[in-house]
Amino acid sequence: MATPPRSGQPQAVTLVGGYAGSGKTEFSRFLTDITGWAFLDKDSLTRPMAERLIISPGGDPHDRHSELRTSGYSQA
Repeated sequence: MATPPRSGQPQAVTLVGGYAGSGKTEFSRFLTDITGWAFLDKDSLTRPMAERLIISPGGDPHDRHSELRTSGYSQA
């Protein structure tokens, strides 16, 4: 497990980005295993909120082709 930085030492955040299905999560878990760094998965954090926002106007969170999903939703 990695040792936390001592006071006064620089701290860093490592971000892993890429296309869908490119292995970002797998690579991030690998980094976590070898370094002991914390792993924060944005999708796991935002999915519940996004699903509620899709459901609230009557949408289905699993439907990716409806007009509501593809056109966006804004209340005027």
